[in-house]
Amino acid sequence: CLCNHGDLFKVERGLINSSNSWQKRTVSEVQLMHNLGEHKQVQERREWLQRRLHGWEIQNALNVLEELLKSQE
Repeated sequence: CLCNHGDLFKVERGLINSSNSWQKRTVSEVQLMHNLGEHKQVQERREWLQRRLHGWEIQNALNVLEELLKSQE
């Protein structure tokens, strides 16, 4: 063999380290996708709540207007 055992150890350790970084990157990507999904869900809930509140405001305004019109009769 033209290479010594120290060089083989360095190559093997490099492969292990690169596979660990790949695994860590994969876990980070999964965490990122989880966070993105969670953010999207929170945003959808916020938009739903804003639509509901807007609907209530409109209904409340219509009720007030109806009361005003009845009081003027």
